[in-house]
Parts: sequence; C-alpha cells; structure tokens
Amino acid sequence: MKFIICLFLIVLSGMMHAQESLNTCGGVNRGAGGTVSFSVGQLVYTTETTQAGAMAQGIQRPYRVSLIEIRPQSKPVFESVAYPNPTTDDLFLHIYASGSEKLVYRLVDLTGKGIADGKLTYPISHIPMQSVSAGMYLLQIFDSNPNPVQTLQIIKD
Repeated sequence: MKFIICLFLIVLSGMMHAQESLNTCGGVNRGAGGTVSFSVGQLVYTTETTQAGAMAQGIQRPYRVSLIEIRPQSKPVFESVAYPNPTTDDLFLHIYASGSEKLVYRLVDLTGKGIADGKLTYPISHIPMQSVSAGMYLLQIFDSNPNPVQTLQIIKD
C-alpha cells in the first residue's frame, strides 16, 4: 500500500508544474494596499467567462485601485467669497451656504504660523486686517471638525 501511494505521488508530482511563459519583461509592485505582479509579452492565454466575471488564465494584469470618497448630499456645500482682495484695511467674508452654524476662521501666513483667529457670523463677517503686515495669507474656514471646509488666498497691500 505504501508503495502505491509513493508511486502515485511521484507520478502526480511529475505532472504538476507552475505557470510557465516566455515573457519580454515583468515585475512586482508592492505597496500599503498589497502586492501586484505583472508580465508583459506573454504569447498564449485563455479567458474563462462566467456570470460572476472573467478570468484571464496565464496573464497577470496590474490594476490601480483608488478609493473614492463619497459625501452625503444632505449637507449643503460651503460657499463663501472674501472681498476686497487684495485688501488694505478690512476684509469681508460673505457666506452663501453653510452646513454648520458654528464657523470659525484662522488667518495664517505661508509658513503656517497663525496670525489671527475668530468666529464668523452669517451671512457677512468682518475680519480686521489693519495690524497685519503686507503679504500673502491663507484664510482657513472651519466648522465643527478640525479640517478646514474652505481655504482662501488673501493678499494684504
């Protein structure tokens, strides 16, 4: 009985082999999302198609998978306009649509240093710019989350 099992395994191992092909090039890409191997120039392949999908035997195709963020449509889009821009003394922010009643702003320079903070009122807010030196700034508008809902480029003359 042992002889028959050994003979069966020897015959079976001689019949088994991995995928073989003559390719011009190929490679392996590794990333945080997984590993993809690919080959280019394979001459022969077959495709099996079912209702669930299709599989190309003998071909390894690289795919790029991207995550797409889908936002619910129930929250209004935030829209605002800052004027006059460039400004000399005062900046006004007109808010057209907002998903939150509690809006705050942060004025930062191009290095990320905070210059001024304050609360915004709906529909028009006044932001004093007299004490700010001439230059280019970013006006970041926040609602209840820590990420800005809008960032505007402001120029002070």
